[in-house]
Amino acid sequence: MVRCESCAARHRVAETVRQVVVLAVALLCTGCSSTEPTTTSSPNTSTMSSTSSSSRPSPATTSTSTPQPGPPYIGTLTWRPGRHGHDLIVTPTGAGRAVLGQEKEAAAWAEVARREPRADTVSMQRQFACHWRYARSKATWNLETWRMAVPMDQVVSAYCNPGGPE
Repeated sequence: MVRCESCAARHRVAETVRQVVVLAVALLCTGCSSTEPTTTSSPNTSTMSSTSSSSRPSPATTSTSTPQPGPPYIGTLTWRPGRHGHDLIVTPTGAGRAVLGQEKEAAAWAEVARREPRADTVSMQRQFACHWRYARSKATWNLETWRMAVPMDQVVSAYCNPGGPE
């Protein structure tokens, strides 16, 4: 069997990124005092846990809690001709790279859709969500109009590029 070394390398990187994301979420939840279930998702796994700590003060009463930065979460949006159509180049702001959670993700996508209505498609939204969740450190996020609308797990397993490489 012939093994593609670049594919194997990409899979190792993806696994490392998944482990880092899980670790980061665990570290962020270290000070949590909620009994609410916490869900951590990655391309290959989904873990649900519950945290409870009645001996610690609630986040509302602690003076060390740091609020997340507010919008705008998206800096520049630039259309450019691509291989198969037009690409929307998204540059998140510092706040867009720092905030976490589905509510912030939805607010960030709403910024994109409001400023660039042509981008408001299922495929573009899923590419955006994949970058938001798993590729935040990239300088820019390239969303391509020609990409297929597929289930989110397929977008993630294709490294945010369903239907072929960039």
